[in-house]
Amino acid sequence: MKPRATWNKLIQLILVAVLYAVEKANSLKCYSCKGPDDGRPYPQSICENEETEVTCTSKNNTVMACGKYHHEIMSGVLLHEVEARDCIPEKDCYWIGMSCRAIILAGGECEHSCCYEDLCNNVSPLTSDKLLIAGAYVCAIVYVYQLTKGY
Repeated sequence: MKPRATWNKLIQLILVAVLYAVEKANSLKCYSCKGPDDGRPYPQSICENEETEVTCTSKNNTVMACGKYHHEIMSGVLLHEVEARDCIPEKDCYWIGMSCRAIILAGGECEHSCCYEDLCNNVSPLTSDKLLIAGAYVCAIVYVYQLTKGY
């Protein structure tokens, strides 16, 4: 195979990966579970049982993310636990982090995350689309290398 044909195939592979990423960004799906807004506890176990899949909708071209928030803090002799997952505007990730800092400063435990792959707010990072795309790039590079060396 000629070097020019090899580069054309590599460009096609990269173009497919980019188009896939753009399509994913326009239809982000997240797990959603939100407890009551009155401050009552909403443990992780209940959240996991009540979670649903939602497709994020963006207003004014706002970048959306899948968010996950969990805190535990003692209130007197009771442990107050809250878990929430949902589509959120990317800019809110910062403010959720600030909320976590306040919980930690008050002696509690808090974790939060924002991610950008479908249903990433409830799965191991190793099963995300990033790993799949990275693997595809590695395969493409090895393939092109083998073609240029005549294997």
